[in-house]
Amino acid sequence: MCIRDRLSIGNSGVYGGSRTLTALSEQGYAPKVFRYVDRAGRPLVSTVAMILVSFLAYINITASGEEIFGWLLALSGLASLFTWGSVSSIALSPSIRSKPLSVEI
Repeated sequence: MCIRDRLSIGNSGVYGGSRTLTALSEQGYAPKVFRYVDRAGRPLVSTVAMILVSFLAYINITASGEEIFGWLLALSGLASLFTWGSVSSIALSPSIRSKPLSVEI
């Protein structure tokens, strides 16, 4: 029963994730390759991508899983830092150009 429950949770995650990825692609927020849907209405490329990414959940089973998780966590933190920096520089760019800072001590 426990295995069946976990398979059901995994299946629903792949189902929802693949449909979300396809919808994001159709709106232009994800690469165009994820737009492909076969005749039966299945987003095959998105489904395969979700299945491949879902294997990251099993990294912690290995002996070096904690180190790999630390690297992935640091990578996501670095990505958010770069995103914040680029957004703030774009937002502050007009105000910086209009009021040049003076360097007086």
